[in-house]
Amino acid sequence: MASRSIRVAFHTDTLNDELEVHDIDVAEGIQDAPRILENPHVDFPGRWVLTGGDATTGWIYDRDREVADTNDTVAI
Repeated sequence: MASRSIRVAFHTDTLNDELEVHDIDVAEGIQDAPRILENPHVDFPGRWVLTGGDATTGWIYDRDREVADTNDTVAI
């Protein structure tokens, strides 16, 4: 299955509004940014939910849960 890369920013520290930006691969059929990412990056396991951003600066994700529903990397 083909994939494409998108820029995402993980909101890792809500008190200091700290973001860590990374490029991740998503399936070619996913439009814009996925609403939910599960285990999107080795440093950011768990379930992450889209909360803002854009394609230029990076889609912003906040952690929803420390443990994802799956051990696989999933973009929904």
